Amino acid sequence: MSPTAARGAGILGVAGLLFASWWGWAGTRPESLGPGWASGPPPLELATAALAGPLRSVPWGVELRGLQAAQAPEPLVVGDSVRITATVPDGGSLMVRAGRSGGIAAPIGAPPGRPPMPPPGGGGPPGGVHPGGRPPGGAAAQGSGDGILFDRGPAASVRGVGGFRCAPLALPSGQLTATLRVTDAGVEVTTPSGSTSCTGGRLAGPWVLRPGVERVRVGSVEYLGPKAPRASSGGVPFTRGMAAAASSWLLGAALGTALWRRLPGLAALAPMALAPLVALVPAERWLESVRLLSFPEAMVPLVFPGLVTLLLAVGALAKAFPLRVALAASALPSVALLSCSLRYPDAPGWALVAGALVPWAGLVYANSRHVRAVGPWSWGALAAMGLLVEGGLRHTAVNDTWVHTSGYGRAATEFRELLELKKYRDYPSDGFPVKPPEPRPGVRRIVALGGSSTGGAYQMDDINLFWPRALETAIGDPAWEVVNQGVGGWNTLHIRLYAESQLERLAPDILVLYVGHNDIFSTGVATHKALLAQYQAPPNAVVTRTLAGLRAFRSYVGFSFLLKSWRREAAVAVPLPDARENLELILGLAEKRNTHVLLLTEGLNPDPAPMRPYAALLQEVAAEHGARALDAAERFVEAGDPDDFLDDCHLTVQGHQRLAGWVLDDLRAAGWL
Repeated sequence: MSPTAARGAGILGVAGLLFASWWGWAGTRPESLGPGWASGPPPLELATAALAGPLRSVPWGVELRGLQAAQAPEPLVVGDSVRITATVPDGGSLMVRAGRSGGIAAPIGAPPGRPPMPPPGGGGPPGGVHPGGRPPGGAAAQGSGDGILFDRGPAASVRGVGGFRCAPLALPSGQLTATLRVTDAGVEVTTPSGSTSCTGGRLAGPWVLRPGVERVRVGSVEYLGPKAPRASSGGVPFTRGMAAAASSWLLGAALGTALWRRLPGLAALAPMALAPLVALVPAERWLESVRLLSFPEAMVPLVFPGLVTLLLAVGALAKAFPLRVALAASALPSVALLSCSLRYPDAPGWALVAGALVPWAGLVYANSRHVRAVGPWSWGALAAMGLLVEGGLRHTAVNDTWVHTSGYGRAATEFRELLELKKYRDYPSDGFPVKPPEPRPGVRRIVALGGSSTGGAYQMDDINLFWPRALETAIGDPAWEVVNQGVGGWNTLHIRLYAESQLERLAPDILVLYVGHNDIFSTGVATHKALLAQYQAPPNAVVTRTLAGLRAFRSYVGFSFLLKSWRREAAVAVPLPDARENLELILGLAEKRNTHVLLLTEGLNPDPAPMRPYAALLQEVAAEHGARALDAAERFVEAGDPDDFLDDCHLTVQGHQRLAGWVLDDLRAAGWL
């Protein structure tokens, strides 16, 4: 490289370094929602990543994701107005609702970590549905949960949730701008396309902003009282954010120019010149595919070009300075990371990983200076680098995510539990359901199958809180029992495999499947059908032992994720054609033993649009095989009570009771009970 080119690369590198440092700081700072506002953090990193949507994390605007909400600082009263500007992507939605939950929409008044218990004996009419359509135990029963939903789904409209019912109003394309005015009768909603009146509910009192399953960027919220504005929220405005980004780059260019003559090795910073370009590339999906779930997207422009920069810079130091100087300088990143230990629990682990720069300096020094015994020196340095990287990774969050979400390895464990071990659980998780009771003479049986919305959800630890038990209570006939065979994480492939081996033993008179979410929202390195074929392929003993040994190393697992992420995007676990095949096989097994089948579409809160193609599939398959299908996802929308859900799909106790009531009505309408 010529001196002029090296100088230019160094200056651009310093400019990129300062830009990336500002970008990372601004993108990872706590989002400011204005005085008194509170933002609920997402409780599940994987679910947050999977439901992030097409927007990008940028240093301006407040990002609300699938399991987040923003709690307003002051309650609304009659006469108040709220003016909102937000970017809501296609298929997304933004809800303004009454309630005290700053995070997921759990029922108010429940003990921490557990929804309220249902009243003894089911507490009410058959199906657990009480007058007004609101079962006990949820926030709605306490005058909360009403709200307005701005829906960018196929209808693109404004509609009410909870008690609210709104006159029709189409939602215009582009950025959402809406004003909500609280009146004695309800809420007046005004958008650029017109106004509508929403009545029948209450927005007065505490209120929150909550997105659907797609990410929403809130630009601003003006909270207006009868006399004067009381509060406002929003992140860094777009123009100010861009100006700060450009200023950081220009300041870096000026600093690089000033330092060039004093630091001739500045050309080693050349990879950082790519940081502004890296910042333009959406990285969140890629971070998910390599299972760096806790790694902020805003740090990608700093860290990944920075890794190359550190290797080049340490190499340049090792070539130009004595070994002790190079070793001391190569230890500085580790020292810097250790200084962050109080704020970032993973910092010591990453400090160990960064410690690999020290043997790297020794490796470059030995080979550039042609020291004696360069071979042993080099191999020792490489071994030390490997040990530091492997040991450091085991003390970071990736130690868990790369073990428990390692693509084929996790699927193989699930298939082994399901096909070979067949070990029943005390609670339906880890690949197998609870042990069903033996069939009893004179007692007819309904078997419920599904994922964590049927049994095994992380929010509850009592299987008696789920809809199958509520259904049995609602039936109220000792001649009928409902057996819950749901398992957290199961999709229709798991259910099919279980039915193939256990259906005769279960001896159901009626099968009820509550499915959909784990089929279409779970992703992996390949479809579950392909992973099953790989699992069932004749094993090669040498390859099997080799891969098993390699998977014990976190660095190997991470490297394999990296290669797979460049090869192709993560595959949907059960695409619609595979789901049809699974369902048809299950229905075929049921037909052979004259078992009735009811297929339920899993609820999705607050917008069921992503589930509609799946709902249509269930209707088609049911019609072809003489079964029945119930679109529970749409039913939950019609009920309009956000407190039926704990998050995007898992139900509260009242949600389970409501679902049980619908199932009961459908079974009676079919004449199966």
